[in-house]
Amino acid sequence: MIRQRQPARVEDGLFDLPSNVMLERLGGGVTPWPTRIDFGQGSLEFTEDPLHAAIRGDGFFVVRDGGDGEQPLRLTRDGRFIMNADGRLVTHDQGLPVLDAEERPIRLDPSQLVEITGRGEIHQGGAPVAQLAVVDVPDRQALVKTGDGLFTGPAGVMRSLAAVENPLVRGGAFERSGADPIKALNAVRSASSMAQRNARMIEIHNDTMRLAISRLGQIG
Repeated sequence: MIRQRQPARVEDGLFDLPSNVMLERLGGGVTPWPTRIDFGQGSLEFTEDPLHAAIRGDGFFVVRDGGDGEQPLRLTRDGRFIMNADGRLVTHDQGLPVLDAEERPIRLDPSQLVEITGRGEIHQGGAPVAQLAVVDVPDRQALVKTGDGLFTGPAGVMRSLAAVENPLVRGGAFERSGADPIKALNAVRSASSMAQRNARMIEIHNDTMRLAISRLGQIG
């Protein structure tokens, strides 16, 4: 999708500079709409694996990234957790430690059964041993993808993480992708067709701009 741009003088707030009313009426061309992430709830797949967890409604799990990034915390909805050789609860693909409500890695006893309650508490031996961190941010559109179902954001956003009150967690399940493969395929085909038409519109608009500038340049 594309949208009409405002004249550069308006977009940049340069109202003190001289301009031409006729040229400004032509606008500043066209530009694509920004890409937005759909955070809609995906369907749950029930695995009965006691280390798997899915969030119903708002919230993200918190993991710690040991890379060189400025923000070591990452957010994810992918609750396919496993236990590593040290007894830590980690992500299934990169082995990133899953954090508790105090932003500490969760360590479990491999010899005991695990149960994750509906509030995100982890029980072993009939007693709570940890609380999964379930947080949210004021503006989810400020988050960016880092791959493998992980999200991060600017420093200010990551500092504003707030615990979700009364989180709804389902143990023994994980949330599938919210993307519908059939709808996604149709959207790709539609986007390809629209991109071709939009490219032609941009060419026509550019031709109009060149013609207007060349004609106006000859006046007077």
